[in-house]
Amino acid sequence: MAGSPSNLITPLKVGLLVSGAFVSFVVFLQIVSTRGFSTGETYPVSALFEDVLGLEPASPVQIAGIDVGQIREVYLDGGRARVVLDIRSDVELYQDAKIEKVAISLLGDYKLAVDPGSASMPRIAPGEEITHVSSQSDIDAITAEVRTISEALSRLIAGRDGEASILQTIVYDVQGTVAAARSITESVRKDIDANTRRLESILKNMDEFTTDLRSLSQGRDQDVDAIVADTRKIAESIRRTSESVERMIAGSREEELEASIESLRASMEALNRGLENVASITEKINHGEGTVGKLINDNELYNNANEAVEGVNALVGGITRLQTWVNLRSEFQFRTSSAKNYVQLVLQPSEDKSYIFELVNDPRGVRNVVIEDIERTSPEQGQAFRERVRTTRVTEGFNFSLMFAKRLYFLQLRFGIIEGSGGIGANFFFLSDRLRLLFDLNRLGEDDRMPRVKALAEMQLIPHIYMHGGVDDVLNTGTSDFFLGLGIRFNDEDLKTILALVGGGALTGSN
Repeated sequence: MAGSPSNLITPLKVGLLVSGAFVSFVVFLQIVSTRGFSTGETYPVSALFEDVLGLEPASPVQIAGIDVGQIREVYLDGGRARVVLDIRSDVELYQDAKIEKVAISLLGDYKLAVDPGSASMPRIAPGEEITHVSSQSDIDAITAEVRTISEALSRLIAGRDGEASILQTIVYDVQGTVAAARSITESVRKDIDANTRRLESILKNMDEFTTDLRSLSQGRDQDVDAIVADTRKIAESIRRTSESVERMIAGSREEELEASIESLRASMEALNRGLENVASITEKINHGEGTVGKLINDNELYNNANEAVEGVNALVGGITRLQTWVNLRSEFQFRTSSAKNYVQLVLQPSEDKSYIFELVNDPRGVRNVVIEDIERTSPEQGQAFRERVRTTRVTEGFNFSLMFAKRLYFLQLRFGIIEGSGGIGANFFFLSDRLRLLFDLNRLGEDDRMPRVKALAEMQLIPHIYMHGGVDDVLNTGTSDFFLGLGIRFNDEDLKTILALVGGGALTGSN
């Protein structure tokens, strides 16, 4: 029956189920909307935004992707939007905190992301403002970039008002280039046609010339016969001339002929005597007689001469292999505010041996130690005694260095006179000799001073030009100094080139 209780139970169940689902949904929305925050658990802060599109009250506030608060309200403040936030009481924000609007999805949902700042800064008190605000989200930046790219493409394709676009300009240029190429092709075709006609004319002229030449050669047999007859006449004339010469010789006087024969006989006898003398001299030389014979036949003398020649060859070869380097450098010394200049000449007979001569202009002067023995008499005891006076004198002038150097792989050892005093040194080479480290040790054994130690680093900037710097006399207080400088280095081949250029310039100027 329609009105029986069993028929009312099913609608009643459906109604209760729908009512429970509605109540559950309302509770869920309440939980989601509050996100578990209450006014007792939060403190308010605010921030001014240029644009709050997509931000609504109860929108989440996150730090590192974790919810730490929500938006309480949004209102207009002086032409900008002020957003009031409820931040969880256990979350601390500092004066350099930053806040920015971040897109949650492409549908226009946004949240606020907060960087709490540095713990070394003061905290933001409840009710204060976060001053570091970024209103533009990543999506907005991407949209702006896409808009910029679209405008650029539009200018590329359509151009500005009244102006042709870049793409249209390129098309016009290509069309112009094609038209120019077509014009050039047409000109080349016309030139080829004109040259073809000229070639045909030349061939026609050559054909006419050969025809004329053939007609000229025909019927000239009589001319050829005349030429042959003239040749016979010339030969007959030559024959008559030779007969006349023979008759002249045959008609000479007999006395003249005998005198000529006698003179010829005397000449032959003198020639025979000369040949006999030459044979005698040659025989004596072969037997080792005379100075020339001894020089030629003495083996010991030959060996000595051979050794002398080999020695001269070795000496000349060594001289030709000798390479010369000229090194000019200047060092600015910071303590004395002056420049120290070097002129260095390096003679290098081989790759591993060098002889170094150096002239030094030191602004601190040349240091000389003078020892004097003075004999004195004591006025009290009347006794004579000697005393030794050691005087250090510094005079202006040039100092010099004279050293021998030996290189072993990347290390070069030096010894000799270094700036007026005996000493030793070492050079270290790196980066294909572009980087050099130099160390000098000299002035050993002076009573009142420590040895002089100089360290230098040198780097080649470009071929022949280098920069260097270091420290000088580092162990002695009062005279130690730092320096920095530049130098130029060239060899004899470079010097030949420079002299050739200077000589050529001088000759040009004189002309």
